[in-house]
Amino acid sequence: MANVLKAFVGNLPFEWKNNDLADLGRQYGSVVGASVVIDRGTGRSRGFGFLTFTEAAAVPLAIAGLHGREVKGRPLSCRAAVPRGVGPVEVDDMGRVMEKDAAVADPFLATSQKSKKVAKSEKAVPGWGSW
Repeated sequence: MANVLKAFVGNLPFEWKNNDLADLGRQYGSVVGASVVIDRGTGRSRGFGFLTFTEAAAVPLAIAGLHGREVKGRPLSCRAAVPRGVGPVEVDDMGRVMEKDAAVADPFLATSQKSKKVAKSEKAVPGWGSW
């Protein structure tokens, strides 16, 4: 099991910057990083960000305190952050990812299994040969 040190925070006010998100997270633990995701094309906030804590125990506290909390008229969404492509996972009260299967326990295994499934399905398409 891996300790989760990052929390995803969604539905943030669009005018918020990294320091605003960090201030919000400090209520639940020591924050070592806060990043509001910025759209490359417009330079504006995309309305979500990530909090990184020094201790995994702060993540479930932040989730409990922030999920559904209203900030500037917007209900926040908060959950444990996981690597891209893994999807939502369950986190126990200590901030550890709960293992449902091998794909969740090892995100790299999930990626390799997914690519194998795609490769098998591509072979099964009739009439598609090598060009």
